[in-house]
Amino acid sequence: MRRFVELVRQVDAMPALPAAPNLEGGRPVTR
Repeated sequence: MRRFVELVRQVDAMPALPAAPNLEGGRPVTR
């Protein structure tokens, strides 16, 4: 799951996928 979280954060950095933050347990991932 660690790698998954890292991938989600990398994808979250991309504006192409605004739904990415919702993948982490439904918690909004904002940096």
